[in-house]
Amino acid sequence: MAQVCFTATIVGFLYCLWDPDTKLEQGLDISSFDNGAAYLAHLPNISDAEQCQNACCEREDCQIALIGTPADGRPECILVSCMKDGKDVCVLTQSTQFKV
Repeated sequence: MAQVCFTATIVGFLYCLWDPDTKLEQGLDISSFDNGAAYLAHLPNISDAEQCQNACCEREDCQIALIGTPADGRPECILVSCMKDGKDVCVLTQSTQFKV
């Protein structure tokens, strides 16, 4: 279950598709933020991948839902916008702390 989101509006409803080819054992490369990616929300009460995806799907500006696993707590959801001037600026990289 990949968590890179593509959204489309169909007759007033937001339809969210997840890229099945995205490897789950990845996080967001820090250079993505230098290039214009932005944190949209930190949702510490959401620790389930499906709920995190749903939270991302509820926002038109969300392209990536990350599940972070901090050393001192339970998994939590982070939503990220990857678009800057119409371009996807997010770069995924191997990670043990985050999963897309």
